[in-house]
Amino acid sequence: MSDPLPDYYAILEITTTATDLEIKTAYKKAALKWHPDRVPVDSPERGKRTKKFQQINDAYYTLSDPRRRREYDQEMMADDLTEGEGEARRPSARFWAIAGTLSGAVLGFIVANVPGAAAGGAVGNRLGALRDKHKRSVYETFQQLPQTERNKLLTELAAKLFATALSG
Repeated sequence: MSDPLPDYYAILEITTTATDLEIKTAYKKAALKWHPDRVPVDSPERGKRTKKFQQINDAYYTLSDPRRRREYDQEMMADDLTEGEGEARRPSARFWAIAGTLSGAVLGFIVANVPGAAAGGAVGNRLGALRDKHKRSVYETFQQLPQTERNKLLTELAAKLFATALSG
């Protein structure tokens, strides 16, 4: 089981319905209260303050952006499900490894025929099983990007693939 997400609302001492202004105000208050520079450099409390200050910054970073906040809230709701319910709704790592193998093999075959299919299948197997810190697959994370970012990423990837295929 993965580590639970930190409760950023509790860290900033706000409710889940807090407005942008309330988030910003709570961040400033907490940052001033816990800033590590408010104690001497050799203070034994400095490490604790540094850790707390980092949590406060992480909370503000996540909650101050509407898209990141929405993703965080969705992930927190998913974590609230019982373990059995969550597992029933999420495809397993094995599924993504198989899907990655098939996708990599097809792409490899398109680019470099049979040897490319073998290499693509091997690489795709590992890429299909990759997860980010929120336990989302690379594909899920890609799908959540804005359309302009997805287009840019695909264009760059295609350029690299074709440059490699044409140079060899």
